[in-house]
Amino acid sequence: MKLVLTDQDGRKSQPIAKSRLAHSEKISGGVSHRVDLRRSTRHRMHSGRELGVSVAWHSSPASGLSEAAVTLHNPAAANHPEGLWDLGDPASVLLRAVQVEITVPEHRKVHLAIDEQSEPRPLACGYSLTQWSSGGDNWQSRVHRDASGQIPLKQRGFSLTDGESVLAHGDRATPTLYIDLDNTRLAIAPCEFWQQFPMRVERHSDRIIFSLYAEDCAGVMELQGGEKKTWRLCWQPMPTGSTDRIAKLYWTPEPRHIASCKLEELGDLGSVDPRLTTILTAGLSCGQSLLSKRDAIDEYGWRNFGELYADHENDLCEDEDYLISHYNNQYDPLFGLLRLYLATGEWVYFELADDLARHLRDIDIYHTNLDRPEYNQGLFWHTDHYLDAGTSTHRSYSRMQPSNAYEGHARGGGPGGQHCYTTGLLLHYLITGEAASRDCLFGLVTWVTHVYEGSGTMVDWVLALRNRHRGDLRDPLHGMYPLDRGTGNYLMALLDLYYLQQCPTVLRQIENIIAATVHPEDDLTGRDLDNVEQNWFYTIFLQALSRYLEVKSAEGDDDSAFCYGRDALLHYAKWMADHENPYLCKPEELEFPNATWVAQDLRKARVLASAARLARTPELRERLRRRAQEFEDYVLNTLKTEPTTHYTRIQAILMQNLAPPMPIATHPETLESMSDTPPLAKRNFMSAAAFISGRLLLALRSFSLRREWHGLTSRFPALRRSPPHS
Repeated sequence: MKLVLTDQDGRKSQPIAKSRLAHSEKISGGVSHRVDLRRSTRHRMHSGRELGVSVAWHSSPASGLSEAAVTLHNPAAANHPEGLWDLGDPASVLLRAVQVEITVPEHRKVHLAIDEQSEPRPLACGYSLTQWSSGGDNWQSRVHRDASGQIPLKQRGFSLTDGESVLAHGDRATPTLYIDLDNTRLAIAPCEFWQQFPMRVERHSDRIIFSLYAEDCAGVMELQGGEKKTWRLCWQPMPTGSTDRIAKLYWTPEPRHIASCKLEELGDLGSVDPRLTTILTAGLSCGQSLLSKRDAIDEYGWRNFGELYADHENDLCEDEDYLISHYNNQYDPLFGLLRLYLATGEWVYFELADDLARHLRDIDIYHTNLDRPEYNQGLFWHTDHYLDAGTSTHRSYSRMQPSNAYEGHARGGGPGGQHCYTTGLLLHYLITGEAASRDCLFGLVTWVTHVYEGSGTMVDWVLALRNRHRGDLRDPLHGMYPLDRGTGNYLMALLDLYYLQQCPTVLRQIENIIAATVHPEDDLTGRDLDNVEQNWFYTIFLQALSRYLEVKSAEGDDDSAFCYGRDALLHYAKWMADHENPYLCKPEELEFPNATWVAQDLRKARVLASAARLARTPELRERLRRRAQEFEDYVLNTLKTEPTTHYTRIQAILMQNLAPPMPIATHPETLESMSDTPPLAKRNFMSAAAFISGRLLLALRSFSLRREWHGLTSRFPALRRSPPHS
């Protein structure tokens, strides 16, 4: 198999590094059921840009089914002037074609089945099958705009030609090739042929070419800085004359097996309220389901397939019939879909999740180490609220978007810790064994740690002091973390890392963050939790705190840190039981009082249920449990008749909060109170000075002129013209 990359001027790339080979094998019951090989190298384009190239082979010895995954990676940092991330960035790599060539002598018979229903026909030399576009009614959607803002697609659907005339045409091809060998027939199928257009299969005298990005179909392929793209080919030996199709290669155990493992991350899947699964399954089967929404904006093509359409943003759309708006895994629908699959056994949820995982890993994460530490390896925000994506594709902010579009609008930016979701990647790795999901999790943990802790440079320290009044970042003077979803997401990412590594240092880091965020005797009036628009997401932090307590309880570790976290959770839960009501009870306090707030109320039910298991008296336990049930009843009874329940954001929130917490093994009445621990917020001048001095010493110990210079130039690109001497 040979990979050929052609740039925009028709010139071929050149490998510039020796390829590295990695091998792994998974054993079950003493029998190998999966073998993985990966070869990686680098290619230099004639523009001078470099691309990382890897080919991974996955095979199942038992079935003979194999898969090759080809991944391109542009490791450069995008320029993103003013925090805008449009196509046409100088760091992008432009490709005319990406081709995989397989040697097949002319005397070998080759047949092509265009789709599952058609009979195989001979594929003679000069024949080619091209998928030009998705073939859907909205195939010329604005989602396919190029850097100039134009839609470069040339025709609908696919065509089969012999080099001179069109032999067949249609909307959506799912081809399988059959190559007759001496004693067997080899079936080869490019995965998601029409979904990830433009693709082509063609036969020449001595080879077959699979164009993963087909030339002259949709302009050039622009691989942005920090962007990846993976395509897959599957093959399987078959009996001579067979016309069977190849199934997708999945490594998925039975849902019942995963559920029986009782992972704290999953919650109690056996106790999911049937009313909730009814709402979610109805949302999947309706005319505006997650699947059908793909057709609404034609969420297809090599960059878009697998993404979820953020249809809720259309509520305020006035200038267009619809907005191009991408969801970028907000509230972790990857985790939600996988958990719903495990709870119901419905295969469609896994397929949606698997498609989303592949898109998320390649497109939504910023795969570079050459930009700001608080951006590198980060997850891009969803498309900017209420605005069309323009030419930013999945990167949030476009120059085509107006400034001051709505109250509080901040035009431009980059990946931010408030938008970090890793648990879906953890679960996808546990279910499928795909190392790419695990590796992306590791990268996101490093990124979100840099967001809140800095990267250890003096530049970071000065920047933190400059931003000391920002409420969404850690206070550099006292070390306090904000009580918001960003810190909650940070905790969840570290808990995911701890699950994989079981590293005590990670657990200590988690406990330090908890102690620097909440206290069992916090002044909750001062926390201003009634200010819904500003502080509603304290519940997300409490959900992360609850998961930490579940992990500690499962390990039988009821130490002082556990007791501290338990007392803090109960302190907040008691306030919630007395003061919290559904958000829509006071719509005048909300900027946009809609059904999303109803879905968010389910978080209150989950926090109260978690706290009830840890209550130290039967009276408090029953009070918290009763209030949890009240919130759950309200959410489910309200949404079952709500016409917007199918919105992607509502569905994602419901899936993220699908299951109640697992039963806990701890006997809370036997544990000591930790309320006498001094709150971090009451630090005196000396303790604050000690904290600042400690941070400065850490920065000085790891001081490096080159690192400091990189920190400066990543924020001030003009300085790159005069680098310091090493």
